[in-house]
Amino acid sequence: MRRLACALLALSLTGCTHNHTLYVAARHSAESGQTVVTTTPGHPSGLLTLELGGKTFTGRWVYMSAGGTVTLASATATNGMRSATATGTAFGIPTSGNGSIVLSAPDGDSLRCVFTYSEWSSSGIGECQDGHDESYDLQIVK
Repeated sequence: MRRLACALLALSLTGCTHNHTLYVAARHSAESGQTVVTTTPGHPSGLLTLELGGKTFTGRWVYMSAGGTVTLASATATNGMRSATATGTAFGIPTSGNGSIVLSAPDGDSLRCVFTYSEWSSSGIGECQDGHDESYDLQIVK
């Protein structure tokens, strides 16, 4: 049982890279853009480039999972002269969290985004705001 638990933990900490498409759409104008971000488990940040409104924005994204748990338990039951002991280990792996994207254009314009992401569904939603108070919807899909 212990080997199985260790194997499952090892699998959860390693994995393949994944491509995600980010869609950004302005709420008050027709501006929109999309880009592909490649993520690797264990590396919760990276570089990002986005074409939006005729400008190229570059910067970083970061994602923070909500945190997992490790539980160790032991129980002993006694019935007269007999007793039994059971031990167990449980791992709670996070399946969602929050993130941030901070981008800038060569002319000094900026785009800042916050998002919530579900590792279970490989998707997320959020919102962005540029340096001119325009708001954008953000969608992340696999």
